[in-house]
Amino acid sequence: MAFRSAKNWIQRLVAAAGVLIFILLLVAYYCGPECERKGQCKEQSAAERLEWYLSWLEPDAERAARQQEKTKRIPDSKPPKLPLVTKKPAPVDSLAAKDQYDILKWNLVGYRSGNVDIVRAENDEAPRDGSIKLAKGSYVTLSGWAGHPAFGMRFRDVLFSLCGKVVGRAAVQISRPDVAKAVHKNLLHSGWKAKLATDLLPQCEEQVLQVWGVAPIGFNIFPLTGKTTIVLTNSLASNRWEFFPESKILTPAQNGPAELKSIGITASSLRLRKCGDPACDIVGRIARGAHQGYVLETVDNWSLVQIGESVGWAYRKFLQVQ
Repeated sequence: MAFRSAKNWIQRLVAAAGVLIFILLLVAYYCGPECERKGQCKEQSAAERLEWYLSWLEPDAERAARQQEKTKRIPDSKPPKLPLVTKKPAPVDSLAAKDQYDILKWNLVGYRSGNVDIVRAENDEAPRDGSIKLAKGSYVTLSGWAGHPAFGMRFRDVLFSLCGKVVGRAAVQISRPDVAKAVHKNLLHSGWKAKLATDLLPQCEEQVLQVWGVAPIGFNIFPLTGKTTIVLTNSLASNRWEFFPESKILTPAQNGPAELKSIGITASSLRLRKCGDPACDIVGRIARGAHQGYVLETVDNWSLVQIGESVGWAYRKFLQVQ
């Protein structure tokens, strides 16, 4: 009887110990130092859970010191370095400072041959008072047309001058049917557009920007109607740009001299017209014989010639140019 009682007592003790061990295992499995972080308790290794469980038996001071030492070994996390975002340099029609030269190297003719239609800053409308303020790192955009209005002599280029220097160059090639209709039929492709960088503009007392049309040959340049006073401020543009000059320098020597040619007239009285068309108005006559003059331009069967003081379009059939 006493043996059976002892046996029952041992069985109860073993069962109680088993329940206690099972509870401790559950606590060690589902709890730990990272248990506040949702979903991470089950990812702890058995060694980490056992270490946490045994830490219960340590005195509070020793457990706090061990936790502090463990925290020191965790390196500080640093945010990743972001790549620098830079704007791609934009091309402009300005000349580099080393390429800018004296405008007086050209022969400045007073006959206005074209128009500046629009001048505006990066985000501003065209100025009404003839002046415009430009911040550093910005640009000014200009557009218009260029060509000799009386005879339709076409220009290949326009130049921009400021402070007595040539500061930019742009091609004349944009279609302008309005100019061909209102001014001269030979000026269909007389439009131009340019962008000048503020940082490449010189500074002087009178900063007046002027546009010039370059004659197809020779040293003559013709002013376009429309001048703009440039006011360069010390402020920086809200969206600062980097620019590189795309235009190449054009000097009188590169444009080529106007060569005096021997022009033989085979017609008894050669008619010079305002344009290269039999329907155009007659502006002069040249007698038969040998003459000295210039051939300014040739389009199809017509040539724009200058003989003495007479200028006009002549039918090429009656010209012998040497």
